Amino acid sequence: GAEVAQRSWGHVEHVSAAERLALEAAEMVHPGEAEAILLGRTAPATSILILDDRRALRSASRLRLATLRTGALLVTATRIGTLEVGLARAAITRLRAIGYIDRTIEGKLLALLRRR
Repeated sequence: GAEVAQRSWGHVEHVSAAERLALEAAEMVHPGEAEAILLGRTAPATSILILDDRRALRSASRLRLATLRTGALLVTATRIGTLEVGLARAAITRLRAIGYIDRTIEGKLLALLRRR
C-alpha cells in the first residue's frame, strides 16, 4: 500500500476490478493472486510472480508468465548472498508451522539450504 508507494524502488499499480473478478471466477484463484497475474500480464518480459497456490500457478503458466515459489525465493536469496541462511531457515520453519508448506517441502528446502 502506501508504505510501498513512498519508497523509491516501488510503485502501486491498480487492476480493473471487473478483470480481477472475471479471473477469480474463471480460474478459481484468490483476489491477490488474480491481481498479481493481471499485473504480470502487463509486463510479462520483466515480471516474475511469487505464487504458491496451485490454481494460480496453473493460470500463470497458461499465460506463459514467469513464476517463483516462496521457498525457491528463500533458497535463491540465500545462495546469492542477500539473505542469511539462519533467516531463510527460520522463514521456512515458520511457513511449515503455519501450515503454508508441508513437512516434505520443508525438508527439501532445508536440504537445499545445506547444499549451498
